[in-house]
Amino acid sequence: MYGASNCYLTEAPLLQEAILVVDRHRRIVGWNYEFVQLWGLATTVFTTLDDQQVLKTVADQFLDSVTFRSEIEGIYAQAELEFHDLVLLREERYFHRHTYPLRLGKLIVGRVWKFYYTNGMEYHARMVI
Repeated sequence: MYGASNCYLTEAPLLQEAILVVDRHRRIVGWNYEFVQLWGLATTVFTTLDDQQVLKTVADQFLDSVTFRSEIEGIYAQAELEFHDLVLLREERYFHRHTYPLRLGKLIVGRVWKFYYTNGMEYHARMVI
């Protein structure tokens, strides 16, 4: 995982999960190469370690960036929440999104965000159900 400690995370290489980790104050504490690639980010976006800058860049890729930002704020407002869904981006890329609290024992110390590519068939099947 890249970040403050400059360690590289190699978790779940088979799914090529894109991972972002933030602390309780929404400062970025880690990410992996797949996250940078999946969202097409320049690594300079991480210089401040502020997730708002990353969110702004990522939100522009969603069909409805306002709804995306609202969903993110709602998730952050519920620290205990584990959430997963399928999302569609502007250029018809489909991602599975999964987020859950980062814990140290019983204490919530942050949030983990994971994304990976999925196909449009899975997305559309879930939309029909």
